[in-house]
Amino acid sequence: MNLNLLEDMHIHSTFSDGINSVEENVRQAETVGLARMCCVDHVRTTSDWIPQFVNAVENVRLQTSITVFSGVEAKILNEAGQIDAPSNLDGIDYIYAADHQVPLGDTFFAPREIRAMLKENSITKNEVIASIINSTVRVMENYQNVVIAHLFSVLPKIGFDETDVSEKQLKKLADTARRNCVKIEIDERWKCPSFRTVSYFKAQNIPIWFSSDSHRRETIGRYDYNARLHKQLRAAP
Repeated sequence: MNLNLLEDMHIHSTFSDGINSVEENVRQAETVGLARMCCVDHVRTTSDWIPQFVNAVENVRLQTSITVFSGVEAKILNEAGQIDAPSNLDGIDYIYAADHQVPLGDTFFAPREIRAMLKENSITKNEVIASIINSTVRVMENYQNVVIAHLFSVLPKIGFDETDVSEKQLKKLADTARRNCVKIEIDERWKCPSFRTVSYFKAQNIPIWFSSDSHRRETIGRYDYNARLHKQLRAAP
């Protein structure tokens, strides 16, 4: 398995909520010596700038020796695994499926709403975790070229931890990722997923990508959490 820290596979630009342009991000990636990167921006179903984004990435590809990919980050909308993205993603290399909210049934809830539901005993911890697992599995089955973005970043927001996820559930995720040629990122910004979680994906030879989830160029390719997990993964059998 190739584990390469000379990459940053999740970098935002001014097409969504990043501070710097696609070109500025690529120049920074060159400065820090990266070999490859992925330009990723947040989308909704109403986002109409995809062609301009694709063109911007295509243009920088012609001006750099770095391998540059394009991606869109979309939140998971429900347990059926639908995502908040336009139907036409022509020219986009990867879909980053994100757990910004908690998919539950046919809709989703903010972490604060889930905390209130837990307090009211209208839902259980096991039900919440199961909904996150089920929706992530469905996304991997529904779409092609999926990257699981910052897996379990939503858990601390609702007062949970990755250790609350069972081995059976982690194996289910990794098995589904293998069958559907899905990739998983280790996200510096959100410091997830954990070594325990990623180990299940490594065991299935799932491609593991390292990313800063940068929203400004100064943090591109700068790793602390990722560097620690990179060392652990290389040392693990």
